[in-house]
Amino acid sequence: NAFNLSGWEKTNGRDVPVEAGAPILVGTAENPQTALTKPIKVIVHPEDFRGNELLTLGSPTVVDHPSTVRVAGVQGWFTGVDLPFGSGDYTVDARLLRLDETDVISGNRLIAATEVYPKEITELYTDVPPDTLGVDAELLLEQVKRNARSQDPYDLATEIVKILGNQSVYKYETDITDLNCTVSQVECFARYKRGYCLHYASTMAILLRAANPDNPIPTRLVEGFLPGDRVGNIETVKNKGAHAWVEVYFPGFGWVGPFDPTGPGVAAPPSVIKDGPAVSAGPVATIPPNERGGDPTRPPLVGGDTIPTPPGGQPPNRALFIVLTVLLVLLVGGIALAAWLRGPRGEISPDRAWQSMTKAASQLGYGRRANQTVYEYAATLGELVPVAKADLATVADAKVETAYARVRLGGDRLHAVGQATRRLRVSLLRLVFRRDRRLRRRRR
Repeated sequence: NAFNLSGWEKTNGRDVPVEAGAPILVGTAENPQTALTKPIKVIVHPEDFRGNELLTLGSPTVVDHPSTVRVAGVQGWFTGVDLPFGSGDYTVDARLLRLDETDVISGNRLIAATEVYPKEITELYTDVPPDTLGVDAELLLEQVKRNARSQDPYDLATEIVKILGNQSVYKYETDITDLNCTVSQVECFARYKRGYCLHYASTMAILLRAANPDNPIPTRLVEGFLPGDRVGNIETVKNKGAHAWVEVYFPGFGWVGPFDPTGPGVAAPPSVIKDGPAVSAGPVATIPPNERGGDPTRPPLVGGDTIPTPPGGQPPNRALFIVLTVLLVLLVGGIALAAWLRGPRGEISPDRAWQSMTKAASQLGYGRRANQTVYEYAATLGELVPVAKADLATVADAKVETAYARVRLGGDRLHAVGQATRRLRVSLLRLVFRRDRRLRRRRR
């Protein structure tokens, strides 16, 4: 959850393999507290979903497939769960915050929560880069602080949801290509008051972080899906329902949300957080004092690429390992040569180049998320395959210019796009090694 002026980058973390049926979050900083949550079981039937992210309500606790948990920081702050591609149907045990019970979680209880945040939370989830807030964003922040019931994090959060959700002022639009905005995404949204869920959520998260420079409020942007069509106990969630919202950290309670400022008709159903009875400042009596939510004596989870020692303490057969590595290299080399010789064939266009690139990455297990922009997806692949960054940028620029700015490319530009596409068909094969490494981790 690091903001880079034009969007968000995932917090650097580590992958932790978890066996099927084993607890997912035990030992991490976000193991759900039973006093604050209630259990739920979800059976997922993925259809036409090209990602490998685990989908569920609430915080997952157990899944009936091997999985890889992504965590950040020494204490293990949860950022997501991946499943092996082609896992098919899966069942998830999860826990939901008891937001409908005012004797457990309420607005007044959140207001009474201490604002002394764990050091690692502050380091990971409060950064506001220079130049993020311009004149218009600063004015918006002043409006929030002026109108809020108090300067408490909960009151500020609910006021931002109210202000940005005013559809007579802020307009939800998925096509904002006519805005030639050279400032940060947050400043651009505050200035033109147009955008989609990522712009709303980004603005809210950054405004909360910036509201008190002496003690920034930890926030994080969450990606998921809006509720779908429900018949009985079956709910159909569609790819076009991809959405983003905000969670806010309250000591003693953990991450609370969704706080969704996108507006009525587009936002997720509001969190049922009622004011509840007045409470005195200080910790809530029913909340365990252990901030980590798990066994305080358990060391942080550790991932890695080390080769495990088999039973008996003997190292694995390294000769066999070398032979398999050589065969894999020869196989990938052959595929790379075939890809280079194959194409692209015929006249190349920016749109065809983009489709070719996304298809190749998807086939290797790194498909584009429904709510990712062209540049966000290209940047994600570039982080996975740094050698391909320049070619990815060439294809992405051409795609955006022709699809949104209606520019007609020709000559040297089209030739450069064609050459970049040809190289990408080879360079993106490096994703095979990353996927293979992830699968090896999951099998341990």
